[in-house]
Amino acid sequence: MKQVGIPLILTFKLDAFSQDRLDNWRQQYFPPARNHLKAHLTIYHQLPGQNIKEISETLQAFVLTHSAIALRFSHLITRAGFVGVAIESAELVEARAKLSRLFGSTLRAQDKQPYRPHVTITNLGSPKEAEKCMADLESVFGSWNAQAEGLELFQYRNGPWDFAEHFPFAYSIL
Repeated sequence: MKQVGIPLILTFKLDAFSQDRLDNWRQQYFPPARNHLKAHLTIYHQLPGQNIKEISETLQAFVLTHSAIALRFSHLITRAGFVGVAIESAELVEARAKLSRLFGSTLRAQDKQPYRPHVTITNLGSPKEAEKCMADLESVFGSWNAQAEGLELFQYRNGPWDFAEHFPFAYSIL
């Protein structure tokens, strides 16, 4: 249920195969007490919830003129306590840049940083747990092609996210 004033998070919606694969890894490796979310490809960490109506209208107009976005889950990335899957896609980066031009004045410092698209598999655990995750995933990981099928808007509730709205791209690439 959408409520005005609650901070918003915007993500790209992934194809079903990629979503299932990444959700399984996240469920296996993310610390259970802190794992409130499905795997996700964040665009913005916080948009102003008081503007939810205008943001929804802007996103609806955006997806009507855009196709699904080809992307490649290319390699694993790691740093202290973190493991993720990096994404390569010039098209994805360009879509985010277009969105940034639309939302520029409302973006916080974190969302103005250069975009490094990835999906987090584990974070907030110990470095030793992350090392095990990385070793396990290196033994099974192979890059794969995927697509972003649209945008998803969530309301942030100090941990869990509540789904607010889905915005499918007007055209599929499959």
